[in-house]
Amino acid sequence: MAAATDALVCRRITDRVEWNRVVERFPAGDVKQGFEWGALRTEHGWPATRLAVYRRDECLAACAMLTRAVPGLGAVAYAPRGPLFSPGEPEALDRLLGAMRTAGRESRAILVRMSPGVPMDDAADAACLARHDLVSLPEPWTTWNTPRYVQVLDLTPDEKTLLGAMRRRMREYIAAAPRKGLVIDATDRDEDVVAFHALMVNVGRIKGFPVRDVGYYRSLIRHYRAAGACTLLIARTGDAVVGGLLSIRFGRRAYLLYTSVRGNAADAVRHHVAPAISWEFARRARAEGCELADFGGSGVQLPPRETDAGWGVYHFKAGLGCRLDTFVPFHDLVLRPRLYRAFRLLETRVFPQMWTLVARVPTLAPRFA
Repeated sequence: MAAATDALVCRRITDRVEWNRVVERFPAGDVKQGFEWGALRTEHGWPATRLAVYRRDECLAACAMLTRAVPGLGAVAYAPRGPLFSPGEPEALDRLLGAMRTAGRESRAILVRMSPGVPMDDAADAACLARHDLVSLPEPWTTWNTPRYVQVLDLTPDEKTLLGAMRRRMREYIAAAPRKGLVIDATDRDEDVVAFHALMVNVGRIKGFPVRDVGYYRSLIRHYRAAGACTLLIARTGDAVVGGLLSIRFGRRAYLLYTSVRGNAADAVRHHVAPAISWEFARRARAEGCELADFGGSGVQLPPRETDAGWGVYHFKAGLGCRLDTFVPFHDLVLRPRLYRAFRLLETRVFPQMWTLVARVPTLAPRFA
């Protein structure tokens, strides 16, 4: 009887509250494993499947998978910041990966790509993944996956301590911003969403990355606003919008998803917008009970160096006091080996060129992303 009671059971979960509780109980639980992210991506062509392995009432492993059709090849499945698992329960991870394999085959997926939220120095969790027949990838980032290296800010100190840990020039810019006429407010007006999207399109053209259409931003805000977990900050000088930042909260973490500063902002505020709006994001997140602010990836190697394409972004975030968190490599659960080889050729040789093309032709972004 005890053996039957202790048996592992894998379930598909469709309830928002139940799933978010599952994700939040794991130390590596991330917003991109949360229910709202899966619902958002489902609307935009990536249907979500949420799997959880239980022993009695305790969840020991879980993963949300997103699936996207690839014309002529089948489909790909992706687990952003997944899977989630307990290192002391290897059988639970075995069961979860088996269920992910089955779900992937049901959708004719070529592979299940995983970007686990396992720190590179976490030997126990890394060893759990190494036990399985997974392909470990060498890339620190790809054009379509959550980056392995991100910069985060510990929000547990008080505001004075956080400001004191910043680079001096950053503190000066933040302090001077109000005197320069910069005003930053949270907003829920659709015209501000449109203005923010215009900023994103502008910076995307300048820096060469694709930007989704405004409907995606409206959808994202709608999903997280319903949970009281979305903030759009708009920076103005007079009536002019000179910057914006869109963030969401999940558990005890705040995530900076998108930010942009108008390239031709008046000289009086040009250097102040990015530091001031980043500080406002961190300050508000701390006031709302968050313990960590995730500022996202920066496009650097390890160790970061000035020749890296993302050095400027990295240097800016480091100036705010952010540390660099690094995660174990992407892992692929290969389901169709021959097509997998073809997909990897596309991913490494064609996707980067498509990324550049889409950046130049914004109307293509919804199809590519």
